[in-house]
Amino acid sequence: MRFAVLTIVVVLVVSVFGLGAAMLDNDFVLDAEKIVQGREVLTSGGLAEIVSSPWWPADEVEQRLHRPATLLLYALVARLGAGTDDAGPYNTVNLVLHLLNALARFALVSYLLRGRRLRDMAAFAAALIPAVHALSFESVVGIVGAAELLAALFMTLSWIVFALGWERRGPANGALFCFLAAFLWMVALLAKETAALFPLVPIFHVLLLRPERRAARAVLVLTLVLAGLAGLGALTMRRQAIGSLGLDAGKAVHVGFDTGERVASSLAVLGSRYLPELVWPRRLEPNIGHQDVPPPTGFGDSRVLIGLAVWLVLLIWLVRATRAGRPEALFLLFAILSYLPTSNLVVPIGAVGAWRFLYSPLFGLVAALVLETERAFRLRAIRRFSLVAGLAVVTLFGALGTPSLLRMWRDGETLYRTALEINPNSIWALHNLATVRHLDGRGPTDFKALIEELSAFNAMEDDLAELPDGSGIDRPSREIAFRLLMNLAAAQGHVAQSLDDAARAANAANVGVRSALRAETYIWDDAPKAFDARLRAFRLRQLEILLLRRMPERDGAAEDFTIQQAESDLR
Repeated sequence: MRFAVLTIVVVLVVSVFGLGAAMLDNDFVLDAEKIVQGREVLTSGGLAEIVSSPWWPADEVEQRLHRPATLLLYALVARLGAGTDDAGPYNTVNLVLHLLNALARFALVSYLLRGRRLRDMAAFAAALIPAVHALSFESVVGIVGAAELLAALFMTLSWIVFALGWERRGPANGALFCFLAAFLWMVALLAKETAALFPLVPIFHVLLLRPERRAARAVLVLTLVLAGLAGLGALTMRRQAIGSLGLDAGKAVHVGFDTGERVASSLAVLGSRYLPELVWPRRLEPNIGHQDVPPPTGFGDSRVLIGLAVWLVLLIWLVRATRAGRPEALFLLFAILSYLPTSNLVVPIGAVGAWRFLYSPLFGLVAALVLETERAFRLRAIRRFSLVAGLAVVTLFGALGTPSLLRMWRDGETLYRTALEINPNSIWALHNLATVRHLDGRGPTDFKALIEELSAFNAMEDDLAELPDGSGIDRPSREIAFRLLMNLAAAQGHVAQSLDDAARAANAANVGVRSALRAETYIWDDAPKAFDARLRAFRLRQLEILLLRRMPERDGAAEDFTIQQAESDLR
């Protein structure tokens, strides 16, 4: 290995582990608490059981995701001695995967630029910038981000192997490498669905390089056939595991939107959140919902216009690079194709947005910018300086945002408290913070403190983002509001039973009744949950009646009214 390459590898290793060392002692947080921590199938399930298991445990959420490659990785870590109660080994594995991605990306760009004077430096920049950027580390610090990391790694490896096979290197004049590339893409797809459109990249690779027509036709046919077989295999495994080939978007966050409204909302996320945080990632709270990016009023919304401008620039850039036959086009296409499945532009998904969705697109975009910079070294000095300065700013600011992100994810309470500081109106952060502080079973619940915290919802209620047509609040927000109010009602009931003062206790029970009835209004289209809310209200009314009868000065009118309401609840 050349000294320069060895030095670059060492710098990548030091950069990734130097920044990421702070996350190695972090705890299980968010989805990892359900998908990994204490999950029995990872420690005792057979291979067939693991491969056929849905991503989420069956009793958690509606099953729409199947990621057996990532579950197999978790099972391997668990059975090498880590178990599923210590988060440290899983954090270490994510950091190693992130480093492997950086090295694979360096190898890919270096190979595609062979023969150029600044080949190694360009490949180094293309690998380093996403390796230290906070947007990338958001996938690393969350344990379930292993799905994103695995998919990215196997897409990159598939691309490298395909490039070798296309140039007739390796066994059978390169044909075996084409088979291997298809298999690696299948693994990426089984790690996460964001790899679904990747086969278009190698096909474009063949067309862009304008090779000998007969050879190109043969490779294209082989690539299409192998990609089709690999995709069919992945879909068959998905059908066997969860009984569905596609995503059921029936309960997605955009379920109340028409196509235009959904597209406008997706562009608003790109224009108001993704683009600014790419340059200066200063507030990467772990959840992006409609409270964070309210649905736009239309396509004239400034956030939507910025999102449209971003797409216009990318498409113009892609067309110009394609017409010139430059490799920048390959990386731009990769960025676009790895972003589209989670963009909400093609199909509605179960989230408004998330930083982890940018792990692969960020690399494609940065690689294209780096290749433009490398080409600019043959152009005027002013353009060369502008591009280099821009890359330096993105690198510096991106890396500066990483340490605070890693500290934020130390444990659940730190994460949700910080998220609430970033967005004081986040009902998601309020619900999760109250849960880890009072309701996770790790200690006695302080119901008075819980009531005080959950009462903050009263001030947040007016800030819930409504659907574009004003018909109501999006489903995830309604679900969380329901849980907040049900917890508030339960806490008021516990306080009412603990108070010696009958009047104060009856008032607490009455507040609990009102909270339960408010909870019902948020979940009116879900009959079982509506029943739970009305049942809790009925039981609190029963308690209120008993307390009213204990009061020294009995209020017969109040008692009769409460009895009538309880009878109404029963009906």
